[in-house]
Amino acid sequence: MEKKVPVSQRAIMARINRALAKEGQALRISRSNAEKSNFGYSFIVDVNRNVVEAWGIEDFGKLAKEIGVIKDFEEVIEE
Repeated sequence: MEKKVPVSQRAIMARINRALAKEGQALRISRSNAEKSNFGYSFIVDVNRNVVEAWGIEDFGKLAKEIGVIKDFEEVIEE
């Protein structure tokens, strides 16, 4: 069994934001209860049009794998 390299959630969020910035998007964390009830814990915004593109993102590890910013030998750890 391969040992996985731990990567903090904050580092994964930074990687995701760098990748999304190339497409004019950004990952945002809900701050208020109203945002959390509408969009979930986090959401992706198109910064050029100021439109929410995706919401309800709870698993940063899954998103990171989908967009290719985490390697197979890495794992997200909770802080």
